[in-house]
Amino acid sequence: MLDADGKEAAIGEVGSLYLRSPTRPGAYYVGENVAPIALTDDGSATVGDLGSLDDEGFVYLADRRVDMIVTGGVNVFPAEVESALSEHPQIADVVVIGLSDPEWGRRVHAVVQPRDVANPPSPDDVITFGRSRLAPDKVPKTVELVDALPRSDAMKLSRAALVAELMQRHRPPRRRSLATQRGKRWLRYLRIAKWTPITPRAGWIHEERTKVSLTNEATVPIRHSDRFFIDGKWVEPSSDSTIDVIDSGTEQVYFRVAEAQPADIDRAVTAARRAFDEGPWPMMSHEERAEFLRGIAAGIRERAEDIGQIWPRESGALYLIARYGSESIAGGFDYYADLAKTFPFEERAQPSMGEFGLLVREPVGVVGAIIPWNAPIGLLTYKLAPALLAGCTVVLKSSPEAPGEAYVVAEIAESLGLPAGVLNVVTADREVSELLVRDQRVDKITFTGSTAAGRRIASICGERIARCTLELGGKSAAVILDDMDLGEAAATLAGAECALSGQVCSSLTRIIVNRNRHDEFADALASAFSHVRVGDPFDPATQMGPLVSARQRDRVEGYIAAGREQGATLATGGGRPKDLERGYYVEPTVFANVDNSSTIAQEEIFGPVLAVIPADNEDQAVSIANDSIFGLNASVFTRDVDRARQVARRLRSGTVGHNAFHTDFGIAFGGFKQSGIGREGGTEGLLPFLETKTVILEGPPAEYR
Repeated sequence: MLDADGKEAAIGEVGSLYLRSPTRPGAYYVGENVAPIALTDDGSATVGDLGSLDDEGFVYLADRRVDMIVTGGVNVFPAEVESALSEHPQIADVVVIGLSDPEWGRRVHAVVQPRDVANPPSPDDVITFGRSRLAPDKVPKTVELVDALPRSDAMKLSRAALVAELMQRHRPPRRRSLATQRGKRWLRYLRIAKWTPITPRAGWIHEERTKVSLTNEATVPIRHSDRFFIDGKWVEPSSDSTIDVIDSGTEQVYFRVAEAQPADIDRAVTAARRAFDEGPWPMMSHEERAEFLRGIAAGIRERAEDIGQIWPRESGALYLIARYGSESIAGGFDYYADLAKTFPFEERAQPSMGEFGLLVREPVGVVGAIIPWNAPIGLLTYKLAPALLAGCTVVLKSSPEAPGEAYVVAEIAESLGLPAGVLNVVTADREVSELLVRDQRVDKITFTGSTAAGRRIASICGERIARCTLELGGKSAAVILDDMDLGEAAATLAGAECALSGQVCSSLTRIIVNRNRHDEFADALASAFSHVRVGDPFDPATQMGPLVSARQRDRVEGYIAAGREQGATLATGGGRPKDLERGYYVEPTVFANVDNSSTIAQEEIFGPVLAVIPADNEDQAVSIANDSIFGLNASVFTRDVDRARQVARRLRSGTVGHNAFHTDFGIAFGGFKQSGIGREGGTEGLLPFLETKTVILEGPPAEYR
């Protein structure tokens, strides 16, 4: 490894953290994150929870000494790895955890996770390798199975313990203690990073010996796309109308789903209403309902590979995000299940008149949940989980562009025996979806989508005084203060915008920087964003996939044209990648010298387009950040945490991060102004599904005596 001065430095010394970042001299990084190193009292070491060090500071895996470890899967920039290898020929071998790229050939090793195997590999088992799902006897001869640990054993271990177990079998003997050579002074220079976890469902390690070419046919891992899930059954639609779901990377039809008509919406609402008014669901205890939530969480984890196949094709998410992110998202159901025992659904209150009072929180009733296409599995989780815990019944309306994940959840609900009518799943376009919003039998609407659609829904709910939660658009600002390293901020913001190809309502797309630093920052941001690798979302080397549809690409390109026409400086991008003939791809784009009153600064683009806006000072920067109809997200970039807090309190935004893109559904998520009404996630996200009732009695009931 090399230190900041280009000199040899053993792993663990100051500034030797694996993937060298040109914007952070003297450190090796995993994407945006610092790779962790930890020493134990006996001098042994784990690097990023992986491997071991010999007395010269080299890492070993399967009896092979390696010079660089890259962890984190989706956060790894292959181009940076290749650059490091080119610049430093002494780096001979690379271990890649959670990422395999056949193009890297002999120098790359990969940990490849199997899908769901109960025992060590057998010919009937399925292993995920790159884009393909292969039985072990079909794995190319160029891939060597180094070791295996039964899933039954692996599930008992933490990630660190699992890998340590595998490493122990292959680690060469240590000749003397690192601790006696370099001492514990290393520890104060190192910090643990939040790098992308890889759940240890099993512990197969594969080593890639030579270049491997694998192909993958699109699979549709859902069983009833031609039907709706209504009243606990898969039912025939009322018409033969269907919707083509297009693969965003190939522009080909991926699968077709039944398109709901007015009669289908009515049938779903009828089932949900009957289940709430007459069924057992609302009368169950919260703990009983919580068991179903835990079952859904387990089902999502079991179906993570299926979601990993669907989500990238529907809306362009990277496979690694879809596959492993869905396992993490499942934790939302577990979170609300845990609230069954801790949330005060009923509490004693002292009435001003009367002997005994109760404050009771009861289910709001029938919920119409309308989800968008960009992140269906996550967004349905934070609507469905709190609604079910509260005791509501739900009609889940999925997007025509991305209905697959809702079908997966419906199949899970069916397998669990969720009572009939508690969850009903349909797919419909806007006109028919409006019938769900207008139906008097639906007590509450929870919607995520555009502000324009949110205005329409709010007006309809207002007509009939229906409850509604609206998570709408954003044009979120990143305020870069004068003490922040510009290269670091640029790398962070460029990396964050790669997520879902910029199709994220809370993206930090307005970047406000002091005028005298504007040009330097714009150049750094353009450089970082221009090096993002755009391509097939199933290719592990890809950092940004396609947009969801031709219509969305046309929309984004329209905004790029508007930016040019209105005088902004195009710093990078602005077109379509020249090497991608199919798929709805757009180049990562940066505009500089953007006027905050211009179209690209005021309207949500929903694509990988960043606007750099100059400000004269901190006060003006805050004013510019707040000069928007939106208020969903923001971030303050500064080394001073107290200053960050002060500026954060001045920003009119539902979330404010520090030196990064942050949202947190474990606390609460939602917006100020026209970015929405209400919150999702955390205990705040449960409250909108509850009605508060005051009960005044002449004396305490038996439970309270």
